[in-house]
Amino acid sequence: PDMLSLISQNISAGMTPYNAMWVAARPEFGPLAVEIQKVAKDTLTGIPLDTALINMTKRIKSAKLERSIKLMIQGMRSGGELPTVLQGISILY
Repeated sequence: PDMLSLISQNISAGMTPYNAMWVAARPEFGPLAVEIQKVAKDTLTGIPLDTALINMTKRIKSAKLERSIKLMIQGMRSGGELPTVLQGISILY
């Protein structure tokens, strides 16, 4: 939840989703930070954000992470503002 909240705040502050994820991937988040950096790198190389996030759930086996990513993608596809969607997901956990 903390990382989702940080990403949301960074996007609200005007960062691109790529930059917001890169900055939020702090060492204290451990392996999750490394995976978020991989997602950010993937998006920089042209992989769509939703595809990069789905690929992350294949590398990390976590029901909560998978559910969070599905909610995030569903929110983005339905036209929701990404910061609002991320804040909502972070409140769930």
